[in-house]
Amino acid sequence: MAILIVRGLNNSIVATDDAVAGLVPSYTLLDYSGQLAVGPAYQLTFGVNNLANSRYFTKRAGEYPGPGILPGAARSVYLGVGARF
Repeated sequence: MAILIVRGLNNSIVATDDAVAGLVPSYTLLDYSGQLAVGPAYQLTFGVNNLANSRYFTKRAGEYPGPGILPGAARSVYLGVGARF
């Protein structure tokens, strides 16, 4: 089984000179995940977040680590193994 997820956000606020407030542009992320049964007792889980490695930011900060925008996460890959006893 595989799952494809598309995520996005749209937020608009009047901008300020210090970059603490302002437009957070909409963005779209593409994630992929899947599971593979390996025999009756084992399962392999895998996935990629931000498959297209899009550059985006999700919010603005007025304090640490700001002020300014906080960038979103780059592409990441994960792999897991599960077992039933």
